[in-house]
Amino acid sequence: MELNELMDIFESKLAGTTRANIHHQYIAQHIGVLVAGLKEFAQKYDANYSNYDEYDYLGLAWEGLTYTNYFLTNVKNTQIYYVPQTSVHMRADSLFSIKINNIMSD
Repeated sequence: MELNELMDIFESKLAGTTRANIHHQYIAQHIGVLVAGLKEFAQKYDANYSNYDEYDYLGLAWEGLTYTNYFLTNVKNTQIYYVPQTSVHMRADSLFSIKINNIMSD
């Protein structure tokens, strides 16, 4: 049996779940690793590094992963106190979609 045939069997056992979906679910569950990598990359190569905060990197990391079951179940509706020690908060999905524009516009 070739690897492609084995992967087809593997996917069929997962009731239509694709390899890409499996990978994205895994990345979503370990988003902190991606955020740390983005920060490290920006610190080395982006002159605007100091303009960004934790939520900018989280927004960028979640880009393309907002449809994952992990995001929808565990993150999307989370209230994030964006300004610490105040009542200023946003739902995670709204905050991340706004913050992505900060990095993308630079």
